[in-house]
Amino acid sequence: MTATLAFTNSVTATLQADLAIPYNVIPARPRLFLTVDCENGSVELYNFIMPTFYHYIRVVKAEGNKKKTTVYKEYQFKDKTKGEAWWTTYRYQLEAFVDKVKGRTPQTWITAEDSVENMKWIEEIYSKVCRSALSKEESR
Repeated sequence: MTATLAFTNSVTATLQADLAIPYNVIPARPRLFLTVDCENGSVELYNFIMPTFYHYIRVVKAEGNKKKTTVYKEYQFKDKTKGEAWWTTYRYQLEAFVDKVKGRTPQTWITAEDSVENMKWIEEIYSKVCRSALSKEESR
């Protein structure tokens, strides 16, 4: 699936998702990354789905004719008040949920409105991609 989103100020984003993993003798490792191309460089998030196993954030910044690359690997919050290097993202989500239910302020929290808005956009993309695939199939 490929989708291109158009934002204000002529900013676009292209999303690609492919769940078909080629299988040979050994199954290929899925490609789990997100790349954001910016005016003066790019940001790549590798394995944001299961970051506990291995992940990085690569920032490439254009500085004149050269490019400066910085790689970040973060497995805990900077203040280290909560979390362990081995925690999964799901554990962090559970901790935030428990904090919210107990009346404490979670370190991170996504509002219900943000969640609903995200799902609306995901459904919109699926809908358009499916309509496009069906129209291609019908034209054959």
